[in-house]
Amino acid sequence: MTQTIVWASVGILLAIAELMSGAFFLLFFGLAALLVAGLRLLGLDHLNSEIAIFALLSAGLVLTFRKKLVHSLSAKGAWKDEQNFVVDQSLEPNKQTSIQYQGTTWTAINDSSEVIASGSEVKITRKDGIKLFVKKV
Repeated sequence: MTQTIVWASVGILLAIAELMSGAFFLLFFGLAALLVAGLRLLGLDHLNSEIAIFALLSAGLVLTFRKKLVHSLSAKGAWKDEQNFVVDQSLEPNKQTSIQYQGTTWTAINDSSEVIASGSEVKITRKDGIKLFVKKV
């Protein structure tokens, strides 16, 4: 029963870690670990088989569902209606910095060839995970 708890704990920890990363990889690894824990409850008790099943499930889930999930969660026009915001740090072209936006820490990347000065108003051109690509308004 101890290995079952380990698999379930790893699955839960990976799912929680996904909430912090936003990359949509860890979620599928966490689901695979939870599925292996479920298989152990049904009688699976061979570590090599568990690891193989975990690897196959992880790869299968990522390849099957990640693109669909990312696509459904990042609605293409979602940023068009957003308010512009002011950056509190200067940002060189194609460089990044941490910002606070809508109560959350994001990574802002200057998506232009010009320097964005501190106090400048910017707009979001696109989003990738927890990265916001911005341009000066």
